[in-house]
Amino acid sequence: MKKKKQPSRKRSIVLLSILCVLIVAFGVLAFVPFSYDEDGYRSYTSFAGAIELGIDLEGGTYAVLTPVYDENNEDQTVEEQEQAFLDSLDASDGVLSVLRYRLTQLGYPEATVARQTDSYGEPSIRVEIPRVDSAADLFSVVAQQGVLEFTADESVTGVTNPIVTQDDIIAAIATYDSSSSSYAVAVQMTDEAADDFAQATQKLSEAEDKTLTITMDGETVTTATVNTPITNGQGMITGLSTASEAQTLAVLIMSGSLPVSFDQTEPADLAPVLGENTARLVLIAGGACMLLVMILLIILYRGLGLAADLSLLILVIAATFIMAEIPGLQLTLPGVIALLFSFVLAADANVIIFRRIREEFASGRTIVAAAQAGQHRGIAPIVDTHVAIALLAVGLWIFGGTVVQSFGILLFLGTALSLFGALAVTRLMIRLFLPINSTSEKFYNVKREEESAQ
Repeated sequence: MKKKKQPSRKRSIVLLSILCVLIVAFGVLAFVPFSYDEDGYRSYTSFAGAIELGIDLEGGTYAVLTPVYDENNEDQTVEEQEQAFLDSLDASDGVLSVLRYRLTQLGYPEATVARQTDSYGEPSIRVEIPRVDSAADLFSVVAQQGVLEFTADESVTGVTNPIVTQDDIIAAIATYDSSSSSYAVAVQMTDEAADDFAQATQKLSEAEDKTLTITMDGETVTTATVNTPITNGQGMITGLSTASEAQTLAVLIMSGSLPVSFDQTEPADLAPVLGENTARLVLIAGGACMLLVMILLIILYRGLGLAADLSLLILVIAATFIMAEIPGLQLTLPGVIALLFSFVLAADANVIIFRRIREEFASGRTIVAAAQAGQHRGIAPIVDTHVAIALLAVGLWIFGGTVVQSFGILLFLGTALSLFGALAVTRLMIRLFLPINSTSEKFYNVKREEESAQ
């Protein structure tokens, strides 16, 4: 029997050693920035360092958007434009909603948009975003009025201009048009707009002047030549130079237009809401809490606790890699709380398994049999708890505000990793530990009940 067990023991020691080396290596990649050039010109930014921090932790940039009223507007007087702006400020789907939608779609879900009043009592809008390299360009896009128009010669089409506006479009998707070798935005129109567009393109395809012009805020985006009628309500805005430009145009179309144009102040720095060095202090406090939990697991469960700690380290590293790769994700204080809660949830899932193992061993099973039975018994309560929390996280993700959505996203991520850790990673750790030591009650901190021992 000893000869059969020995290779398994050696294999477990080798695998655990390799695993520990990998944990250290990936831990360095995840958390330690460094320079790998003698002159320090080449530097490595850790995955943790690549995670964008929210305004509350790192601060950001803000600008004030002031409405501009067009005195030459033939359709509305200045007073009517001002009233339209005020009505839009009060509407749930008005200007503030449009600006928030644009920021979210452009990758800044944690940005804040708020109404404010200047010293003269005039309303304006304050927009706050995390720190970015091109804040002025971002604010210019966000504050763009966004009036999209498809126009052509009315005498040719028989349709009053504009033929199509952004209000007539129900879907806009950035894409690449191989026929024009340019980036583009594919649009789907409403049925009513599709009929007008079909009539206009039918006339254009038969006329000498086949030109269809697409403008955004009066500036030509592209000019198309219509050779065949378009009757399915689908159009393509081509001629865009970059994927980012196409994505921005699609966002502007889907967000709808603003009631007025805006002037913006120069972007200014915004201090962290929670104070300077908040991010460092929060991360230190979070790391200390996780370290304390891991120490307690070893004290209470010894070898099992060590297996749990290795599992938790893997989950922390995996969460760091995933957060660094999620586009638009920004780590805020509520997000840190969600991650810490998920870490404790993962630790608690391990505790449930370990208590079941203790119960099985106390009833008379061997350590190996108790480990197998305990893990099996622990699955149901762990899954139930994690599914309930995951559903709560999804609800917060879908229906919550910007800060709550961030909490929901990270809570869902942490819950998913916690469940995976309890059902797969911790199980693997225990399987690796058992061949090394499958008889010591002290190592696993288990003991028999008095009746079983007798």
